[in-house]
Amino acid sequence: MRVAVIGAGRMGGTLARLLGAHGHEVVVTAARGREELAPVVAGWPGVVAGEREDVVGSDVVVLAFPWRVAEEALAGLDLQDHVVVDATNPFSADYDIVDTGPTGSTGVIAALLPGARVVKAFNTLPAEQFVESAAETAPTARRIGVAIAADDREARDEVADLVGDLGFTAVPVGGLDAGRDLMQPATPLFMVPLPAIELEARVHQLID
Repeated sequence: MRVAVIGAGRMGGTLARLLGAHGHEVVVTAARGREELAPVVAGWPGVVAGEREDVVGSDVVVLAFPWRVAEEALAGLDLQDHVVVDATNPFSADYDIVDTGPTGSTGVIAALLPGARVVKAFNTLPAEQFVESAAETAPTARRIGVAIAADDREARDEVADLVGDLGFTAVPVGGLDAGRDLMQPATPLFMVPLPAIELEARVHQLID
């Protein structure tokens, strides 16, 4: 699968390295540009540095930049019909939680990318968790669960496959509204690493 990651910080870099190591073709873009980014990713198997235009046409686009630069990072980017994973969290530069209104942060992202097939995932666990638990060989139900929300079920399933490739188990929580209520900072599933079977049980308790 061809995956584009916008953002090369802690989360973006971690996901790019892991996805590349698991056989995906990964292009990473960031504000610093291809030339400055290329030496950073040079030792990451399957990963190359790119520019904004290289994102278009990818099977999946992962957004892993700081929330405060969302508008700038996505301005003029046409990702209609692309599967877009929102891995951002609405924090200010001082790590205060930003009020993103009734749609939640992913609703804001969706409004910036008309026609994109937006999925919320990879935002509820720290980057270190993905490194520590990657390539987990435990039974699927005992692997760490990764909460995932989407209105588009096919897009959700594509992202769930990526989650599985990394050694985790995707745990659907519902649509993007459910993601707003359960996956944003200060909500019940944020920064809660649990085996998938336990995460599923918690989700059922919260939505029943």
